[in-house]
Amino acid sequence: MLGGGLLTASALLHLWATSVPGAGGFEFVPDLLFTAGLVVFAIGLGASGSVTARRPLGTVALIALAVWLPAAPLLQELIVPSNPMGDMVDGNAGAQLIGMVGISTEVVSLGLALIAVVQIGRIGVIPHAWRWAPLWALAAVVAMRLLSVGLLMGPIEAVDQNALVGILSLLGFLGVCAVGFLGVLAIVLAARPVRGTTRVYSSGQ
Repeated sequence: MLGGGLLTASALLHLWATSVPGAGGFEFVPDLLFTAGLVVFAIGLGASGSVTARRPLGTVALIALAVWLPAAPLLQELIVPSNPMGDMVDGNAGAQLIGMVGISTEVVSLGLALIAVVQIGRIGVIPHAWRWAPLWALAAVVAMRLLSVGLLMGPIEAVDQNALVGILSLLGFLGVCAVGFLGVLAIVLAARPVRGTTRVYSSGQ
């Protein structure tokens, strides 16, 4: 319930921060809520609640993803020069460095997320077919990210700029909706009556 609430709040605040003028300074808050939600899902509260049953591979991957996502932009700031676009040679080198660092951070994020969602599905703490919902959400986010990259790498001059901005905004919105979907789903599953000995719920229930 708590993890779902944190993810849902993260998605809603992200939409608010990106749609309200002057709210850009609060964009770190949704990221912190998302990170806290992943940690709660990984560790649980008390003796239960971990969606990975606290097994090492899935738990470590989920916590590492929670730490990596907010840390990656800071790492990029440290690695990439603040003004890499000096002369033509330095500009090309800077652009290549930015591209390499960006791709590397995306690959690490995808790898950690893939390990985490596969472990969640295989362990089966989450009831029934919903245990693969994180994998569905990840697939949707990756597909939308690839579409965004494809649009940006295409012939920009041949595309209406307003339409391009609108499409990219829509893809970003759908990505946030994937996070919100997982949050709402977690809340709904947490509110369902307990059957058997499902470990998502505390033994007292």
